[in-house]
Amino acid sequence: MSKAKAHRGKSKTQRSIPDPDTLPDPQSQSEPVGSSPMELAYAEYEQARALLQQADIAVSASPQSLDEDSRLNEAMERLDASEWKIIRTCAKNGLDVRLRAMALQQVFLDAEMAGEPTDNRHLMMLAALIYDVFDAQMEWRAA
Repeated sequence: MSKAKAHRGKSKTQRSIPDPDTLPDPQSQSEPVGSSPMELAYAEYEQARALLQQADIAVSASPQSLDEDSRLNEAMERLDASEWKIIRTCAKNGLDVRLRAMALQQVFLDAEMAGEPTDNRHLMMLAALIYDVFDAQMEWRAA
């Protein structure tokens, strides 16, 4: 018998109902913390990288010239913008620093394969990371 059929076969009386005294008090729990600006910037960066990969695959499959494909140009512009956003976003804690470092590592790998960016954003991202590491007010431990 499949798990789904076995699950449907159980009667309501067989399911355990938690004791209200053992449940956590919802008022004593803290509100979930939202994503930091760096986490959002890094998510945009990852989305832009994925979009570029999809556009690259689509262009490779089509006979059009690379310069004429607007999807590829748009994806490259979006990636450039997301890298600049990571540079401009302030790191508030250790996770933010790690996200910046991961993006920087990928930027340097891309520079090794395709050449250095002409606007030197890879060096600016490195400078921002160095600043983050030496920032005396950085919160390195999770709160």
